[in-house]
Formats: sequence, structure tokens, C-alpha cells
Amino acid sequence: MTFTHDDLEKTIRLAHLSINDDKKPHYLQQLQTILDQVSTIEALDLSDIKPSYSAIDQEQYQREDIAQNSNFDLSQNAPEWEDHAFRVPRILKS
Repeated sequence: MTFTHDDLEKTIRLAHLSINDDKKPHYLQQLQTILDQVSTIEALDLSDIKPSYSAIDQEQYQREDIAQNSNFDLSQNAPEWEDHAFRVPRILKS
């Protein structure tokens, strides 16, 4: 896939960017390089590769998800506490 000057102009317009005309060839070349790299990756045969969820192949240690009753008292941290809840100033007028 080739990235043309018209494609660059459209991308600049859609992204609401302002790029000096003297820098546009540089950006065009960089974007074309990126597209070439994507084409190289797309050409690879990955049918024998298993999907992974981590970049590092290692055992994931997970603990049991057990609900525990905490005796943490939230009212200690509240500037105002009312009916077992934080009291906040009204922001809307009725």
C-alpha cells in the first residue's frame, strides 16, 4: 500500500493538524515506512503461533477471590457523615 501526498493532506485535515509544507515530505516518508512494516507483518505466516495475553511467557500466579468482611470505618475519613454515607453539598437547585 502506498501513502500518497493526497492521503497525507487528508490525514492532516482530518486530524486538525498544521504541518509546514517543508516538513510534509518527511512525514510522508515516515508514514510510508510504517505502512511497509505493517505489510511485512501481515505477510508472516502465524498459523502455528498460539495467541498470548502477555509479552513475557511466564506462569501467572493468582490468588483465590474470597470475600472478606472488613471492619474499616469509612466515617473516620468523611468530613461529614450522615445515615451511613458521605454527606456532600448540594450542587443542583430543585
